[in-house]
Amino acid sequence: MNEKDMAFLIIKHEAVQRGLIGEILGRIEKKGLKIIALKMFEMKKEQVMCLYDNCTELSFFEELLKYNSDCPVIGIVVAGPDANKGANEVCGVIGLGGTVRGDYALCNSRNVLHCSDEGKTQREIDLFFSNEEMFYYSNAWEGWLK
Repeated sequence: MNEKDMAFLIIKHEAVQRGLIGEILGRIEKKGLKIIALKMFEMKKEQVMCLYDNCTELSFFEELLKYNSDCPVIGIVVAGPDANKGANEVCGVIGLGGTVRGDYALCNSRNVLHCSDEGKTQREIDLFFSNEEMFYYSNAWEGWLK
């Protein structure tokens, strides 16, 4: 599968604790993205370091490491045409209503949802999922759209 037709997301622990898992999954599915992998886990420090390797020089990096390895999160892989673009639209930005971050983030550093950047998707998927955990399937309605 083409990398741009996949996306990796993490429902961060504050969203898990606030009971937003179903709401966020619903928005992902309503966007037309197909969930092909899903699991709850606690991120290891090494995984957080790889995920946020572009932030290592920031003054709050140690806090970022601790914050992201404290509690369980939900990892999700989605697929569909331009899935990475669609997933980032669902994720949105803080302050933009109608998006997950816009509607649920309490502040910039607590943005409830991580979404892979294009070009990093496969690397991020490989950090958290094995091939055996990915389920490629067709929805019945997909044949109707051809």
